[in-house]
Amino acid sequence: MNNEILASAGKDCVIRLWHIPAQSEGQAQHKCIGTLKGHDKGIASICFTTVTESSSLMLLISTDKDGMAKVWNCSSLLKYREGGTPADLSMESSSSTVKAHPKAAETVDVAPNNQLVATGGKDKLVKLWKLHHNSLSPVGTLQGHRRGITAVKFSPVDRVLVSASIDTTLMLWSTTTNSCLKTFQGHETSICNVAFMNSGLQLISTDGDGMIKLWIVKTAECVATMNEQTDEDAETTPIWAVSVIDNGEYFMTGGFDSKITIFKDITKDKQLEAFKEESQQTAQLIKLQNLLRAGEYADAFSYALKLRRKNDLRNIINQVVYLSGREDGNWQKAANKLQEFFRNMPQKDLSVVLTYCRDWNANATHCDTAQYTLKAILQEFTLGKLAENPAVKETLEALTAYGTRHITRLTNLREKTYLLDHMLSNSTLEMEADREITQPTTTTQSQPQKQPHKKRKLQDPAAHNGMNGGAKIQNAPKQRRILHTNARALKSTGATVLKGIARQ
Repeated sequence: MNNEILASAGKDCVIRLWHIPAQSEGQAQHKCIGTLKGHDKGIASICFTTVTESSSLMLLISTDKDGMAKVWNCSSLLKYREGGTPADLSMESSSSTVKAHPKAAETVDVAPNNQLVATGGKDKLVKLWKLHHNSLSPVGTLQGHRRGITAVKFSPVDRVLVSASIDTTLMLWSTTTNSCLKTFQGHETSICNVAFMNSGLQLISTDGDGMIKLWIVKTAECVATMNEQTDEDAETTPIWAVSVIDNGEYFMTGGFDSKITIFKDITKDKQLEAFKEESQQTAQLIKLQNLLRAGEYADAFSYALKLRRKNDLRNIINQVVYLSGREDGNWQKAANKLQEFFRNMPQKDLSVVLTYCRDWNANATHCDTAQYTLKAILQEFTLGKLAENPAVKETLEALTAYGTRHITRLTNLREKTYLLDHMLSNSTLEMEADREITQPTTTTQSQPQKQPHKKRKLQDPAAHNGMNGGAKIQNAPKQRRILHTNARALKSTGATVLKGIARQ
């Protein structure tokens, strides 16, 4: 009640009421303002009714190891709400008592509207009670757990409650139909306590192994598992209590290790951090695109390398190679253009580029990008400088292995182009012969005119394929030269790097 009244109970069968002064009252001492006696066995659980500004009634519900549930009228404590100081409250008996469970009644909770009370016991049952003034009357029994109940909690917004059990499950119940809506499974040991968070959308539960689990109520899915033990070698201990603060922004746990641990929900902080990171990446991408549109490839290369954008770096290299060499076939010009990017490059950035080259070279689709980059690096840096870079030794083995594969692949492809030349040459000769056969001959009137040979009538493949067929035939020698050049460059690059490392 207004954060100033605390109730405590234990095996001594006595409930004690305490006044907790506000922080503004300085060093005021916590004072016991009353005792409630009447239980014959150890008290297992206690719970206040909800108190608002207009409340005129304040009750305390308690349960004990003998299965009894008692109602205590503590309305006189409402004077603290108005700043007054009531007389000490002590009772020798409760306002009403009911036999809630045949065995121990381990837990109790009051609904937010103060209309219902739920109790749970070792008899595996959850019982619902109608709270009217100072008395309890039964309204329903919830049956489904296989072992004793350890905790019950009402939802702060919906007409449901959740129960925890030694059988390692949580069950969500409807208070209108008394039926089970969902079962939550995931704990490996007995569940000790449970509480609703974030306006009833989530659950937080604790167990005997010191594990804390966060659940989504709608899907019954466990979305997080925590352990308050920071030392992996430490012995796990049960977490008996959990309490939610500020609707889930914080929650506290207390257990067998005599420690109270406070947790903070950092979901919003992470979402804000992710949003900022996404906004930053968007701004960086826009800047990179503007540099490319302006044709400032050197600046775009440096900026992409700074951001460690591997794919963007590869695309920039491909654009430079295409614009510098592929249009006129001057491949050395492309390597010279790339060489400008590596001038005065720190060893740290060079290591990153070499690592990217290793990854690109492992893919046949991107190996040409790796080879142009390596060629530019070898032209710009001396062997001594390269040998000083730790990434060279790490990437050399992979570059050499995949380089050998690419040389073999390109060699086989070049040989296939020779076969293509041979086939095209024979096809040309055959077409010329067919033209001579199908050409009409001059005959005299006494001799019948021969008909063209239908079976051997062929069309010109070049005419049949149109311009595309002719373009492919014309480009074949050029592509062979490109592939052969790449193969030689790859072979010389690997050998040069290998010799440089050997000398070092």
